[in-house]
Amino acid sequence: MPRESEQALAHARTVLLVNGDAKRLMIELSYSADGLLQDVSWQWIDKDGIPPLLLPKLQADAEKLRQTRVVNAKSQRRKIGRNESCPCGSGIKYKRCCLLK
Repeated sequence: MPRESEQALAHARTVLLVNGDAKRLMIELSYSADGLLQDVSWQWIDKDGIPPLLLPKLQADAEKLRQTRVVNAKSQRRKIGRNESCPCGSGIKYKRCCLLK
């Protein structure tokens, strides 16, 4: 597996953990030097498919990603309303997700 594919897989797994998804579709597009689409590959990622040895690192990366998303949202909007969707991407309200973290 090329290095970019490994990074894409790690990122997809991290986002899966941040969002609390059961599974996530990862699509990779390959382009020629001319910018033409050459290949499309895809695979479903699920939490059960994550090797147990990688899980702690991915969970730590997921927490960093969550914090980064919240900090970026606060810097852009200044204040996040309690009843708005959480900017971390979890899909639940801010007050029930990252407000108290």
